[in-house]
Amino acid sequence: MIDVAFQPDRVPAMSTVNGRPVAAEARSPARVPEGAIRDMLLLASVWVVSLVVVNPLGDFPLNDDWSFGLTVKNLLQNGDFRPTGWTSMPLITQALWGALFCLPSGFSFNALRFSTLTLSLGSLLVVYFLVRQLHPSRLLAVFAALTVAFNPIYYALSNTFMTDVPFTALLLAAALFFSRHLQGGSDFTLLCGVACALAATLCRQLGLAVPIAYAVCLLWHRGLEGRWVIRALVPLAVCVGALLTFQHWLKVTGRLPALYSLQNGEFLSALCTPKRLVPGLAKHIGTALLYLGWFSLPVMVLVLPAVAAARTGRRVFIIAGCVFALCSITVLVLTRGPMPTAGNIVLAQGIGPLSLRDVHILNLAHVPALWRGFWLAITVASLLGGALLVGAVAAKVATLRRSFLRARIQPDRIAGVFFLLCAAIYLSPILVIGGWDRYYIPALPFLLVGVAGVAAASWQPRTRTRVALAGLLLASLSFYAVLGTRDYLAWNRARWTALNDLLADGKVTAADVDGGFEFNGLYLYDAAYKEKPGKSWYWVDRDSYLLAFAEMPGWETVKEYPYTHWLPPYTGRIVILKQ
Repeated sequence: MIDVAFQPDRVPAMSTVNGRPVAAEARSPARVPEGAIRDMLLLASVWVVSLVVVNPLGDFPLNDDWSFGLTVKNLLQNGDFRPTGWTSMPLITQALWGALFCLPSGFSFNALRFSTLTLSLGSLLVVYFLVRQLHPSRLLAVFAALTVAFNPIYYALSNTFMTDVPFTALLLAAALFFSRHLQGGSDFTLLCGVACALAATLCRQLGLAVPIAYAVCLLWHRGLEGRWVIRALVPLAVCVGALLTFQHWLKVTGRLPALYSLQNGEFLSALCTPKRLVPGLAKHIGTALLYLGWFSLPVMVLVLPAVAAARTGRRVFIIAGCVFALCSITVLVLTRGPMPTAGNIVLAQGIGPLSLRDVHILNLAHVPALWRGFWLAITVASLLGGALLVGAVAAKVATLRRSFLRARIQPDRIAGVFFLLCAAIYLSPILVIGGWDRYYIPALPFLLVGVAGVAAASWQPRTRTRVALAGLLLASLSFYAVLGTRDYLAWNRARWTALNDLLADGKVTAADVDGGFEFNGLYLYDAAYKEKPGKSWYWVDRDSYLLAFAEMPGWETVKEYPYTHWLPPYTGRIVILKQ
């Protein structure tokens, strides 16, 4: 239990800049806030205990990380960075990070998973520290960190070698240093920010979002004087130059993955097609706000009175929130139905993807879905959270109108604006072309830190009711995340046990098996593969054997492998089928 849970928030000493109050922490961002070490140890302990429940061990790939794992394996064995054709990002920083964790005992997906878990833990501690730099409340900082840590998508991906969590960690590190520099930090903090932004950009291209936001905020704060223009643009130029150079090297050396430019092409195509762009934007913005609204709701409940404190802000907050809620309800009723709507990680059945042919390709109801009432409650929470998020950002924009007119932002506001701008810039291309639910996750910590910055100026002592409601929302989010991830790993563990047994005697080869997306990608990926009629789309040669969640007509059951499922509770099976 956090010792400050029901004590009045301690507001730091204040000074003024241009007649406006500025917290002492804003003027000395390098200082470790009071009680931070104890809170961070508590956060780390909760995180580690949750992993005991999940049991992340298992030397097998999950989702797309077979592709990234093969890149690391080749780097270790041959000293050659050569990503597979399934890769659509630079990946080099993640590959080097994963290789570092494989050095002690050799390549394994366990080592790669541990490398992601390490960065995931670091990220939640950075979120805590960033909120403490912008806001007086220890409890809010703890809630923000736990809201990120136990987000269902972030938590599930923390137990993989997918790029989403490492990329988010690098983005947050870059933002930490850039925000300190914006608040009066030294040139050393700027150099550290550039280094982290460069690492993020060479993990995924959208790492450019942070140096872009830094450039905008620095010029908005300092003006267009020559030295500030140079200082604002140099970090962005370094990252863009490094990215273009790296891409050129990939191309001229024959290493450029087949899918590397796919999303760039989709983005340009959408921008050039207004009939596609406008309805696409409306759909993708609504989807993003539903997911981010659901995930940010525990924090939004705590900061609700503060973000709508000013009279003008309160009016804008209410109008914007109501408009979003009404539009979203209309769209959900007419088209998509209740959450989840985007797919990939958060599924009706729990946490996914469920990547075996019977469910993934044929859409057979072989895996029970969670209760319909659960998803209706999540949909309501998503609508409420989205409305609060829209209202909070709209209220912030309304309070900045004088800054827009003067083309200059006050020092006490710059950090909160910087984090909200990072989230907006990161999300912009995704909102144009859409994508999986996991694409929204890197924006979540930036939104939470930015909202905390918005709420700092008008922070009001919390009430037991708000704390209890926020705690209940966070507990439900964590319950779904931890148990869903545990179940996801459980059935995958059974799946890979079945596959290893099937291949053990050498009579059956990988080419004879449709073992699901990850298995066939790991063993049979071919950039020139053409989908075969009647077979799964993912690199199937001969499907003499098939893995599934249940028996199927026309297939003989060879063996079954039970596993326990907790959410919802039942005993599941992975079955080996033979034609």
